Amino acid sequence: MKTNNAEIYISYAWSDNSSFIDHLASYLNQQGFSIIRDSSSFSYKGSIHDYMKDFTKYTFMVFVISDKYLRSTNCMFELSEIIRTKEYFDRSFTLVLSDADIYSVSGRFGYIQYWENKSRKVEETIKSIKVTNINNSLLYELNIYTRIKYLVGEILSILSDMNSVSIKNEFDQIDYKQLSESIKNKIQMSDSRR
Repeated sequence: MKTNNAEIYISYAWSDNSSFIDHLASYLNQQGFSIIRDSSSFSYKGSIHDYMKDFTKYTFMVFVISDKYLRSTNCMFELSEIIRTKEYFDRSFTLVLSDADIYSVSGRFGYIQYWENKSRKVEETIKSIKVTNINNSLLYELNIYTRIKYLVGEILSILSDMNSVSIKNEFDQIDYKQLSESIKNKIQMSDSRR
């Protein structure tokens, strides 16, 4: 099956285990996919948020969901961008690492509370600044936190309900094979519709 035209964008928390991401990217690359990682394709001094709005141009997206991912402003902004589109379900695949507590109600509530607290702290900080010192950048930042705060419950509900690949052992080839086969099936379905 021809896979070399398929570009796969991998979204992950940069603070997570990069050797796991390296291993995943290497495996998918060996399967014939072209891999794009934001950490290697994002240009120096470029706008992170502009870059993240443009990632929908890739054939497929793989989201590596971890506790750090669910607590990262950039990661959650990225996920909130794509989850609002209908393309999310057709073009996205999710790997859930064992530390992401998305399958229990208390775990999901913990993330919701985390974003409510983070948003509140930013609001309080902005309120403490003189109006003349508030610029569009600060308001944009507040808007991002507010947006995540309002969408985090929906995002977690979607993620917990989705048939995802759960990663217990970060280097388990079976999990990678399941992901690779799912992507190849999507390509085959897409090719048969043409």
